[in-house]
Parts: sequence; C-alpha cells; structure tokens
Amino acid sequence: MVIKLAAVTGTTLTPDDIDVIHRVKSYKTEFPRYIMVKFRNRSIRNSFYHSAKSNKNLKSNLLIPDHPSRSIYIKENLASKRKLLLRRARELRPKGVHYIWTNEGKILVKAVVGSVAREGKEHPVYKTFEVRREKDIADIQQYLVN
Repeated sequence: MVIKLAAVTGTTLTPDDIDVIHRVKSYKTEFPRYIMVKFRNRSIRNSFYHSAKSNKNLKSNLLIPDHPSRSIYIKENLASKRKLLLRRARELRPKGVHYIWTNEGKILVKAVVGSVAREGKEHPVYKTFEVRREKDIADIQQYLVN
C-alpha cells in the first residue's frame, strides 16, 4: 500500500527502499491503525514525505477503489521530546502563531511579529522560527503581536 501511495503522489518507491513497515495502535478506536514506515535512507524518506505533503487531496479511494473516501495524513514520527515541543508550540496558535509544521525532524513556527503599512492598509509581518528547546518557545512568545 505504501508503494501504491508513493505512485499516487508521484514518487518512485521500490520494496528495497523500505526497511521496516508495521501498523501502530491508534488511541482512538474509531480510527484505523497508523502505518509506520522506516525507509532505508533519509533521501528516500524526504522525497516521499515532500511529494506526499505537496499532494493535499490524498484520499483512501485512490489506493483502494470502492473504498469510502477518507483523507490520508502523512506525518513525521518525532522523538518524544520533539513531540512535546510540537504540542507546546501548538499552544501558541491563539496568541499569533500563523502556522506550525515539521520538516526533516525540525519544528518550524511561522508567527506574526509586527505589521507594516502599504498602500494605506496594515499588512502582517511574518517570521519563521525553529523550535529546538523549551527556551525557543519562550523567545517566540516575546515576538508575538496580539
């Protein structure tokens, strides 16, 4: 199924590119179990991840015809410390954070840090931060404009 998903997203993937693949129990019983994939090398993983992320309309019926159309989500498996930092970064959303994402294990935050007047209108000024430790979250809070 992962190789078929790669073909749908435009990535060429062979069975030799996959080191390990298995299902992980979902915490919510109404959802199907997650599929965890470990690729042979980082460049293969990054290629698959970037092409899957750029294809926003991934649906289950593209892989399995006659299957109900459900969205397919691709996300990185972060270490527990990074997962906690990601959760803490998401808590900043109501305070002026525009977007939060991960890329190659890095947690990135795009936040409104000010505004500039152009053509008689106020336009937000964005800055992208990388979150590596708890202190980075505190630093982002200092930049936020409410």
